[in-house]
Amino acid sequence: MEAVVLGDGVIRSRPTLAKSASSLASIASGGSIGREGSLVQLGAWLASLGARMAGLPPARRRLLTACGAAAGIAAAYNAPLAAAIFV
Repeated sequence: MEAVVLGDGVIRSRPTLAKSASSLASIASGGSIGREGSLVQLGAWLASLGARMAGLPPARRRLLTACGAAAGIAAAYNAPLAAAIFV
């Protein structure tokens, strides 16, 4: 959410992939960590990456990043309308 509000909608790749890999390792080993954070991060990152590759302006990039975060929330909780309203 900070990248959308304060930044220009760019989510960096290296921290996102590192956080997702650590969440995957923790969940696979039986840890009690939730999947929600990594799904939201991955959704926002994929949307941000797509927007950067398409060369969209910062306003559209922020919007697409928020849509990606909403997609991650919707995937985690199976509640697409609530995710769209939240984001």
